[in-house]
Parts: sequence; structure tokens; C-alpha cells
Amino acid sequence: MDERSYYEVLQRRRELQEELRVLNEIIHGYERLKELRSGNAARTVEASSDDKPRLRERNVYSPRQLANFARAEILKRGRPMTRGELLDAFESEGIPLAGRDKARNLGTIMWRFREEFENVPGRGYWPKDVPNPDR
Repeated sequence: MDERSYYEVLQRRRELQEELRVLNEIIHGYERLKELRSGNAARTVEASSDDKPRLRERNVYSPRQLANFARAEILKRGRPMTRGELLDAFESEGIPLAGRDKARNLGTIMWRFREEFENVPGRGYWPKDVPNPDR
């Protein structure tokens, strides 16, 4: 095996490890979703400005899990993805997002992980640690 092949195999191993980590988090999130649907988990209550309690919908998955899923989807497609494309991918995989404006929610999550993702103008999000094939 030449040196280039060796590094390609190492890169593939890192990719597979990342995919496995993301899958484990998705499984954990699914278990959490089942728990929520069965009524075993309480909703978070926050006070509004007029001191009346209101229920605030929360994401079933943590922001880290959602960012990891976004990363896996982007790498699977091999190109940057916009918020709308990521949202479609989340929905097709049955990964729920909270709120009335789900795209905005997702954009906030991606912004929180801006150290890990770059927003390629006109193209969408791409992981900073992976060479961008469009460049």
C-alpha cells in the first residue's frame, strides 16, 4: 500500500467513526422522542414578560446532535447545503425541529457552531475541517 492509499484509508476510517458517532446520537434522540411521546418527559416552562407561564417547545435533539446530523448530511451529499435543504433532510429522516420558524431555528444552531461550519455564499453550509470540492 502506498502512502497516499494509507492516508485515504485513515481518512475513510475517520469518516466512518464520525458517521457511527452521529448514528449513535440519532438513536439516543429517537429514544428521547419516544419518551416525550409517551408523556414521560415534562415540557420546559418559562415566564413571559407578563409573568404568565408559557410552554416553550424545545428540540428533541441537542444542538450538538443536530449539528452532527447536519454535518453527516452535508458530507453524504458531498456539497454545501442551504438551511432549506438541511431542513428537508431533517424532515425526511424524521428529525423534528421545534418552533414556528424551523429554518430560523436551524440557522441559529448552525450559527452556534460557526467554528465548525462555513457558510459558502450562495451555496450553503460546509464543514470547515473538510476540503470543499467546489473550491
